[in-house]
Amino acid sequence: SSAASDVYKRQGNARPPDRSGRFNAIGCCRFENLCYTSFRRRMPQNTKERRRTQTLEKLKIAVIGAGNIARNAHLPVYAERDDVEIVAICDWNLDRAKEIAAKFNIPHAYTTVEETLEKHPEIEAVDICVWNRSHAPVAIAAAKAGKHILCEKPMAWSVEDAEQMKNAVDEAGVTFMVAVMTRYANESQVLKAEIDSGRLGD
Repeated sequence: SSAASDVYKRQGNARPPDRSGRFNAIGCCRFENLCYTSFRRRMPQNTKERRRTQTLEKLKIAVIGAGNIARNAHLPVYAERDDVEIVAICDWNLDRAKEIAAKFNIPHAYTTVEETLEKHPEIEAVDICVWNRSHAPVAIAAAKAGKHILCEKPMAWSVEDAEQMKNAVDEAGVTFMVAVMTRYANESQVLKAEIDSGRLGD
């Protein structure tokens, strides 16, 4: 609409939001790039993180789940990035984990998140790509191990699971983010700016 275009132009952009799914808000063309970049940007800016930003040190990640979403969405995009290293992949089906590890040059494959994180303490974050019902136990295990978490949507199978995940994350003091693909889309940024300015909402 012309109103949406006017709002967008007020934010200093040359054209209305691209509705094709190729977001350009932070230089990303697919939602996995966008989720990963926003996740990294939201991580605590401690001394180690600032040093990584300055030296382009790779963020070490374990991908939990070797199914379709990992195989066809997350891993292909990680492979294009020069600031991330996939240390290990974990799946209950070891043969599938090994197959994906070979395809994406991932050095290690395991069947449990606990074993993955125990054997590789250098891992800093996990990307949860398992079935919805398994999000909670994986996230809780990762939080207890002190790892930051990017979790596929929906966050949890139930409200109770979500509350347990939140408690584990709060107690561990790690960053948790649900991979909502529109979080930093142009439309979302424009809407947030309108709300913050007081032009929308109460």
